Amino acid sequence: MSPRRPGRAVPSVIDQALLAKVREGRLRDDGWPYGLRAVVVVGAVLFASAALLALFAGPIRSWSDLTVPNSLSSSVPDSLVWVLVFLLTFCLALLTTAALHGPWWLTVLGLLSVALLLGAWSVATATTRGVPVAVGIPLLAMLAIVALLVTRRRRGLAWWEFPVVLGLIGIVLALCLHAFAGSDRLLGFRFAPVFLDQTLGLLTFLVLPAAFAAGAAVAEIAVGLTLVATRTAQRRSAGRWPYVVLAAVLVLRLAQEGRRLSDFDPVNSGWIAVLPAIGLAAVFAGIGWLISRLTPLSSVPVAGLPDDLSRIAVPVGAAVIAMLLPVYVFLFGFQIAVGVNPAAAPAGFDPSPLVDRLVDGFRVVLGLLLVGLALWQARRGRGGSALVLGGAGLMLTALGVRLLTGYRWALWLDPDALVSVATVVAVVAGVWLLLRRQLSRDRALGLAAVLALAVLLSVRSLIVDPFGVLLGYGGVAFVLFGVTWDFLTGSSWANTDGRRVSRPVRVLLALGYPLLTVTIVAADALIRRPRTFSDVNAFAELGELVLGTALLAAAVVVVLAAVRRNREVT
Repeated sequence: MSPRRPGRAVPSVIDQALLAKVREGRLRDDGWPYGLRAVVVVGAVLFASAALLALFAGPIRSWSDLTVPNSLSSSVPDSLVWVLVFLLTFCLALLTTAALHGPWWLTVLGLLSVALLLGAWSVATATTRGVPVAVGIPLLAMLAIVALLVTRRRRGLAWWEFPVVLGLIGIVLALCLHAFAGSDRLLGFRFAPVFLDQTLGLLTFLVLPAAFAAGAAVAEIAVGLTLVATRTAQRRSAGRWPYVVLAAVLVLRLAQEGRRLSDFDPVNSGWIAVLPAIGLAAVFAGIGWLISRLTPLSSVPVAGLPDDLSRIAVPVGAAVIAMLLPVYVFLFGFQIAVGVNPAAAPAGFDPSPLVDRLVDGFRVVLGLLLVGLALWQARRGRGGSALVLGGAGLMLTALGVRLLTGYRWALWLDPDALVSVATVVAVVAGVWLLLRRQLSRDRALGLAAVLALAVLLSVRSLIVDPFGVLLGYGGVAFVLFGVTWDFLTGSSWANTDGRRVSRPVRVLLALGYPLLTVTIVAADALIRRPRTFSDVNAFAELGELVLGTALLAAAVVVVLAAVRRNREVT
C-alpha cells in the first residue's frame, strides 16, 4: 500500500460501512400509491422533531411551566401537551390505516388500540361533557373507522384514507383536551398533562423491544467499519504495511488501556469484574468451538453478522419483556394489595430481593433457551445466526448467574473488562505467531481487526457524553442514535410486497413503530419520570450489553478462526 492510498481509502471505507447500509436499508419510493410519499415525508419530519425535543428537553423544561401531580413522581411541560398529543395521534393513525388493509391479527390489534385509547380519553371527560357525549363521540369515530374497514379492506390504499383516519382520531383527542381544560377548575390542577403522562407511560412497554434492539447500533457500526477497513487493507496492502497497521492499532489500543488503568477503581473494576470477564470469554470460545463442530465457521461472513443480529434483536427484546411480565404482575399486585389493606403486608417485608431473584431466574431460562436455539440453527448450517443467538443467550445467563451461586458472590459484568480480555487474547496470539515466525499478512490484519473492534467499542460512550454534558440529560442521545440507525438501515423489509402484508402496509408500519419509539423517548426526557421497570434508557443499555457483546464475541470468534487458518477475513 503506497503512503497516499490510506487517505484515499478512508472515504471508501465510510461509504461501504455506513452509507451503503443506509442506501440498502432505507425506505425506497418505488411504485408507492399516490399520497403515501407525503405521509412518509411528514412522518420523517415528525421523527426529526421528536428527536430534537428529546435532545433539548433540558432547555425546553426550563422555559415551560410544569404540571406536577400530587405524587411528585414526574413533571410535564404544559406548553408541549398539544405537541405530544399530535405525535401520538399521528402514530395511532399510521397503525389504524395499516390495520385497514392488513391481515386479521393486525386489524384486531389496530382497532383494539384505537378503541381503547379513544375510549379511555373520552370517558375521563365525563365530569364536564356528561357520559352520553363522552361515549357517543368516540363511538361515532369508531363506527366511521369500521365503515372504512368494510368498504376499503380489499382495495388498495387510497390517498385520502390516512387524512380521514388522522382527522377522526384528532377530533376526538382535541375535544378531550378542550374538556380537560374545563375540568381543571373542578379538580384544582391541570388534568391533561397528568393523563397524557399516564397514557405515554403505558405505551412505553410497546417500544421497549425497539429500545433494546437500538442498544446494539454502536456494535453494528463498529463491526461494519472494522470489516470494511480490514477487507480494504487486505486488497491494497503489500510488503510490510499489514504489520505497520497492526502496530499502529496496537499502540492506540494500549494507550486506551493505559488511560483506563490510570482511573482504575479496584472496587468496581478489580477482580470482581476481571474474573467474570475471563470466564465469560472462555464460555464464548467454547460455544464458538461447539458451533464450529456443527457448521464450518469459514462459511460465516463477518459482514453478515450485523444483519443476523438485526433479525433477532427485536424478537429477543420482546422475549425479555414477555419473560418479565410475571414480575410486573407480582409487583403491581403487591402494591395494590398494600394500598387497599396496609395491614395485609408482613411487617418489614421488602419485595425487592424476591423481584431480583425472579428477574435473574427468567434471564437464565431465556438465556438457556437462546443457546439451545443457537445450536439448532448451527445444525441447519446458519452459523452467523447461531453465533449471535448463542452470544445473546450466554450474556443473559451471565446476568442471572448470581442466582445460581445463591447470591454468595458479588459478580459484576463490566463491558470494558470484556474488551480488555479480547485485547489480551489478540496480543497473546500475535506474540505467539511472531515468535513462531507464522505472522503472515492476513494474520496480522486479522489481529488488527480484533484490536480495532476493541478501540471502537472503548469509545462508544462518546455518543452519549457530549449531549449529557451540554444538555444536562444523558442517555437520550444513545437511544435516539440506535433507533435512527435501525430506521435508516433496517427498513428494507418494507420495500417488497408480502403474501399477506402489502407493501403500503409495511411502509406505514416501518414508519409508525420508530416514530412511536422516538415519541416515547421524547416524552420520557421531557417528563423526567423516575427510573422504573419501563425505563427506556435502561433497556437500551441492557440491549447494548447483551446484543452488542454478542455481536462483538461473534465477530472476534470468526476473525480468530480466520487467523488460525491463515486466510483472509471474508
